[in-house]
Amino acid sequence: MSREDRFIATCTSWSEFWEQTKKLSSKGEKGAVFERLTQLYLQTTPEYQSELEHVWTLREVPPADRTARGPYADHETRLSFAASAIDA
Repeated sequence: MSREDRFIATCTSWSEFWEQTKKLSSKGEKGAVFERLTQLYLQTTPEYQSELEHVWTLREVPPADRTARGPYADHETRLSFAASAIDA
């Protein structure tokens, strides 16, 4: 289990997650935890499960997809994750 997953698992509510996240020492840590929470939400919510085939954190985006997604794929301030839609 990753550090981000352990952090998320210790929180029992959104307010607890928010308060615990504020205590993290760096923006990088805060971003990684929020990015992982967002990824988990998109992967497990039925509305998104039926629409998205893959949901990657920025570090997980395959190189071919980074190139295909253009200039924002490597710019952390614009996108922190990427998703690919299920072909209909």
